[in-house]
Amino acid sequence: MNNRATGQAYQTVAIPPTAAGALNFWLNVTSSENARSPQDQLFVEVRDTAGNLLSSVATYSNLDKGTAGVYSLKTFDLSPFIGQTVRIQFRAVMDNSQTTSFRVDDVSLQ
Repeated sequence: MNNRATGQAYQTVAIPPTAAGALNFWLNVTSSENARSPQDQLFVEVRDTAGNLLSSVATYSNLDKGTAGVYSLKTFDLSPFIGQTVRIQFRAVMDNSQTTSFRVDDVSLQ
């Protein structure tokens, strides 16, 4: 992602009544930021089909940076949304300073 940019990616999903309601994905964060406060952020959100925020699942920032190519598994409980159709959204906001990359891979909902 570029500096001073925002972006989002989402998928609308119907969570069946028989689902466990577990959101899983792998995350890798790299950053050139040296700040001791969040400058660039990735928000993991659950929204309704109209785009209204229902829940902020997690927030990651340049402070979560690690080694390029080393991913960590993230798991969250979405059981409150079982039986509903929702958007699972990843939304990034960057400042105009150094670059941060948020790499999300292998997203699944069980």
